[in-house]
Amino acid sequence: MARCGEVYHDQRFEFEDGHIASKLMIVLADGAALLLAALTTSNPKNKKRERGCNNNHWGQYFYLPVAEAKFDQETWIGLEKIWPLDRNKFREKIRARQLHKRFDLHPATMRDILECVLQSEDITPEQERLLQASLDAMNTRLTTKSR
Repeated sequence: MARCGEVYHDQRFEFEDGHIASKLMIVLADGAALLLAALTTSNPKNKKRERGCNNNHWGQYFYLPVAEAKFDQETWIGLEKIWPLDRNKFREKIRARQLHKRFDLHPATMRDILECVLQSEDITPEQERLLQASLDAMNTRLTTKSR
């Protein structure tokens, strides 16, 4: 099943208003019944090109230059909206070949993204708990690798 730091391509991501689009998403946390994900964009409108955590009146996002990750263009990870995804529906979309794993983000990059999203005032207590557990696991993973 999906793990924190994995990047997926959803050919038919459905937004709350019913709009469907092809989107890349990053798994931020893995709970018992749901996953938390963030969507990406390559549209630079109203966004800084400063690596890391950024906030403006349009929302919170994390910028990754092309050289840092495996994205084929510069990427902004939208953190103004954290998407709760049903684990079973996620699994079904993988089986139906509508959802494809693309790659894993480096653990240090993922740690920075999680620290960024945890600064948000818009996450629920349950999201905060899941995100903090992901951050703790990522920190453990990084500490173990450095030994």
